[in-house]
Amino acid sequence: MKISYAVLMTVGVLLLLLSPSVQAQNTVCDNRVNLAPDGTPSDSTSTNNATPRWYMFEARANRSYAIMLDNLDDDSGIDSILFLDIAVQANCAGDPVSGTVSNACTVEPVSCGFLVGSDRIAIKSDASQSVFIVVNGLVASFQTFELRIVETTQFNPLWSTSGGFETFYRFQNTTNASCSVTLRMVDNGGMEEANVTFSIAANSTAPTRNTGPTDLNIANDQAGSATITHNCPPGAIQVDGFTGIFGATTAVLPIKIVTRETIR
Repeated sequence: MKISYAVLMTVGVLLLLLSPSVQAQNTVCDNRVNLAPDGTPSDSTSTNNATPRWYMFEARANRSYAIMLDNLDDDSGIDSILFLDIAVQANCAGDPVSGTVSNACTVEPVSCGFLVGSDRIAIKSDASQSVFIVVNGLVASFQTFELRIVETTQFNPLWSTSGGFETFYRFQNTTNASCSVTLRMVDNGGMEEANVTFSIAANSTAPTRNTGPTDLNIANDQAGSATITHNCPPGAIQVDGFTGIFGATTAVLPIKIVTRETIR
């Protein structure tokens, strides 16, 4: 039996119209756009205060991220786009994410407020989880934007207490707001040796943390890696460190502390 071209076209159009992803795109949570936390911007799109746009990324435990919204309109001097009610959540039901969440757009470099048209949220995740994001405009007219997620975790590939050495970390907060910082250290077998959280006041440094008996008290002859996470914008927390021994023999060896490379 032959089927006419017109019938085939009609069926194809009906299937396309009935497809939920085409009908709703990412205006509903179930059809969110999945992003990677590598700085890659989302496709530019528009929204207004009646049409939310949904996104999602996978966060890992003991890692931190910045979610950044960039207004692409010519009138970007107007603060016309914000996350709706600081809307990051763990699922479509609206449950809270696990960890520390802060609206970081008022933390240097400032990205929201009068004459600034973008927004930023920081998350210090204490569990592997999906993070759902909803973007909604504050005005009735459509506003065009991009969304990107950047991992702000800092990685120290090697610390050591071997041979009497101790490892030291020095932290500086370069912003105008207090930041919550977590230092987590694991040994070569993946066993957690230290997990400490502390606040660093605006534009200041924190007391030096070290593996010795006066602070973290990690046993001798251990080695491993560390992560440093925070709930402030990318680059807010600067860290320096070294492994050293002091006494009849003195030696100081720098250690590497880096962030993941991002696309942007």
